[in-house]
Amino acid sequence: MSKAKTTGKRRTVVPESAADEAARQMTEVNDPRVMGTLRGRFIYVEVDGEPLCRFEYDGSETEWRFALYRYSKSCYSTDVCPYPSRTRIDEGVRVIAVKLTDSAS
Repeated sequence: MSKAKTTGKRRTVVPESAADEAARQMTEVNDPRVMGTLRGRFIYVEVDGEPLCRFEYDGSETEWRFALYRYSKSCYSTDVCPYPSRTRIDEGVRVIAVKLTDSAS
């Protein structure tokens, strides 16, 4: 497995193989409302144009660090239970989608 590269400013660059795996996992979500955007070492996930969560690359091509968007604080948080701190992108998005569907009922 290739390690994350850094630029001169110590920013992590996601290897192409990890970005390809992330794109594959996003297609497995299979929901046209869900969109992922890779920026720096993060993949920001939105549903219908609204922030949902982000995943941070930290060296693993398959599991990324997870952070949920908290509207109450307008920021991403990694300490929101019961969500996992590291997960596959497709699994993380599915878990959140189930929770959102349950809370909307």
